[in-house]
Amino acid sequence: MSPLLIITPLSGECLGLRVERSTWNRLAWSQDFTKTATWAASGVVLTPAAAVAPDGNLTATKMIEATDTAAAVRKLAATTTAEGTKSNPFAFSIFAKANTANVLQLSAVGAFPEPTFVNFDLKNGRLGKTSTGSTSRGLLQASIEPFRNGWYRCSIVIIPYSATNPEFTLALTESDSSAEAMPSYLPATPKSVFIWGAQAEFSDGTSSYIPTNGAELQRASDTCTTPTVATFVKADAGTVLVSVAFPHSVMALTETYGSLSCAAVIDNSVVGPHVRFAYRNANVDGNYGAVLGVVPDATGKAQNLEIPSMAPVPDSEQSCIFSFDATELKTKLFDGYNWYERSLTAAPPALNRLCIGRGVPGFQQLSEGVYQKNSLLANRPD
Repeated sequence: MSPLLIITPLSGECLGLRVERSTWNRLAWSQDFTKTATWAASGVVLTPAAAVAPDGNLTATKMIEATDTAAAVRKLAATTTAEGTKSNPFAFSIFAKANTANVLQLSAVGAFPEPTFVNFDLKNGRLGKTSTGSTSRGLLQASIEPFRNGWYRCSIVIIPYSATNPEFTLALTESDSSAEAMPSYLPATPKSVFIWGAQAEFSDGTSSYIPTNGAELQRASDTCTTPTVATFVKADAGTVLVSVAFPHSVMALTETYGSLSCAAVIDNSVVGPHVRFAYRNANVDGNYGAVLGVVPDATGKAQNLEIPSMAPVPDSEQSCIFSFDATELKTKLFDGYNWYERSLTAAPPALNRLCIGRGVPGFQQLSEGVYQKNSLLANRPD
């Protein structure tokens, strides 16, 4: 799939090319919250087409506290099309906007002995009370990303305790950002929030929204590759400028869905020799940050130059210049502050293309960021 241009939700500024790995929205109905195949409402009333959604259409739903006579949990629970896998991250996100209520709680009720939850303050755009988590189970990350007209994209990423439907749940809290999981209450006056565009995906973080209308849907991987006849790509030497803008919800945390997030790869169209600049996942023991790797032969074993100063950080923009030289058998990288260098025992014998945001064929090392620039500057590094 050809990559798209990403626009900053608030300012409209172009961040650059969107390059993401393939993923599925595991909700059959992502916008119609009245469909019982996916959604089960309790203690709330849903009014479809009640507000203009982030995409400009009148498709947002109003989620209102029900008028009743007893305290109750005010919730909307989702059934995913695929069960979670124990210890594998599962992300859930939804666009939400304050109306007469200001707080929306997201939780995963089915994946844990006790609910894992986060309260989202839709008035001030910040996180409220959050349950604890760890690298082995519970909450991996949570984020709230601002969009225009008062909308926020709220997301949680869990590491399931068991293989079951995580039962991602939206709950109202009587506008209390310090509420515990699934509060039960009787509202004096029914209040509401607006919701739109839910997504559940097997991922370390939240990717771009995939709308569904009755069945789960897959988005193909985003890649950008020069033709193999590009004369500026040579095997003897090269210098590349890379500028990366990381998303609000970082997708490079664990090694479950790939060990590296490649920003630039110079290869020869087949599995084997290549030069790659990639990011290591942030939540893994051992080396961290970025790595400039050279694989000189078909064994796949890389000679790595570690760059600890560059690591996946939400909303960050990072740039570097790296080079390789097959004659001197050296790789170099400048991160804007320091030069890094290492010697090689060998270099790839043939290179003919530059790949943005993807690894070599056969390896799941697709990018998990948004890339602004990726330019081959010269054939011979200085």
